[in-house]
Parts: sequence; structure tokens; C-alpha cells
Amino acid sequence: MGRGKVEIKRIENATCRQATFSKRRSGLLKKAHELSVLCDAQLVAVIFSSTGKLFHYASSSMKEMLARYEQYSLDVQIGPIFHRDLEYQSHQAKKIKEELYQCTQRIRYKLVLMAFYRSYQFRRPAS
Repeated sequence: MGRGKVEIKRIENATCRQATFSKRRSGLLKKAHELSVLCDAQLVAVIFSSTGKLFHYASSSMKEMLARYEQYSLDVQIGPIFHRDLEYQSHQAKKIKEELYQCTQRIRYKLVLMAFYRSYQFRRPAS
């Protein structure tokens, strides 16, 4: 026979609420440890009680894990902006490359015309 479903709502009785918090907190930290060991996962669990007391579990250095989390959060926030900026810069580079090609073509055309004109001038009989 299984356990009955527990309705998830705030426990009004302060003593029962504290006992439940204590049991569930220790269960959660135990599960965090098991996940870390069984799956070779690095994890941090941080819990603040209603009185403000801190409880935590870290599978490795808490400081290193939090620094890693901060870096990841920054990458996630900045990544899409960087990607959009990179796409824009790439588009701009293609436009500039095309403009440069067109300018080069015009200059070549003018140089050919100038060379033709000069050769025509030298071939013309003097009057």
C-alpha cells in the first residue's frame, strides 16, 4: 500500500511546518549528494529557511561552482547579443566587399579607357 497524496499548500501549524522543513531539507540534500555521486554531476543546492538560515550542499568547491554559474549566466545573457552583432558585422562586411568590387571594376574600366585614349592620341596623324 502506497502513501497518500499530500496536498501542497502552506502548513499553518508552525511546529509541523518546521518538522516538515527539516525532514524535506535533509531529504533534498541527500538526493543532491546521491545525484552527484551516482551521475558524477557537479551541483550546488542552496536553501534558506523562513527564518533566513542558510543550508547548502556542494559536490565540489562552492566558490568555484558559483563562479562557474556566474560565467554561464553571463554567457547565456550575452551570447544572443554577440551572435546578432556577429551576423550584422558579417552582413556589413559582405556589403563593403561588394562596394569595393564595384569600385575596382569602375577604376579598371576608366584605366582601360585612358589607355585606349592615349594609344589613339599617339596613332593619330599630325595635321
